[in-house]
Amino acid sequence: MDVFESRFLALHSEMPLGTPAVYSSAVEELFWAVESYVAEPELRSEGDLDESALRSAVESTAAAMAGAT
Repeated sequence: MDVFESRFLALHSEMPLGTPAVYSSAVEELFWAVESYVAEPELRSEGDLDESALRSAVESTAAAMAGAT
């Protein structure tokens, strides 16, 4: 997940300004999930996501984007 996190954040920062709202909204929601992800259980606090929750957020985003096409 750490590789996904770094790659996603790099791609997020390069998202074109003209991205349709339905996609940019989905990506923005995923951005906040990625920001909330904490890999080490002992460092997590309330509201932080574990790997399972982040995977669920990724799947939800993928489904939202697939449904928008």
